[in-house]
Amino acid sequence: MAIPVSNPDARRFFLERQGLAAPPGRAMHKAGLADLITSLGFVQVDSIRTVERAHHMILFSRNQTYRPAHLEALLEKDRLLFEHWTHDASILPSAFFPHWKWRFRRREPIILERWRKWHGEGFDAEFNNTLERIREEMQEN
Repeated sequence: MAIPVSNPDARRFFLERQGLAAPPGRAMHKAGLADLITSLGFVQVDSIRTVERAHHMILFSRNQTYRPAHLEALLEKDRLLFEHWTHDASILPSAFFPHWKWRFRRREPIILERWRKWHGEGFDAEFNNTLERIREEMQEN
């Protein structure tokens, strides 16, 4: 059964859900950024940089006090966020990993094959070297 929603209410709901309803100049630090990304569900990472990389522009459009250094810290130091391939490269809250891990496992062979074709010969060896380095550095920390 459908619940009728007026156009103005639908617009307000959409803007709120996309993080576009709050005042864009409110102070936001790392914790607020983590909350924003959790509320959005994920932020797609895009390396194309005409003005700025797309994920920085997405986050800045939600709050003009956004700082890329906060995102970097949440990903690399605090580990409250992680990067993975959802439908594209994305940054997700680490708390969401249990909900995504089955899809990641199911899609792993497909993604690895695409990356092998894209990166060519030697991909597997380089991939394994990188994975081993990550394991070693994680044990050191």
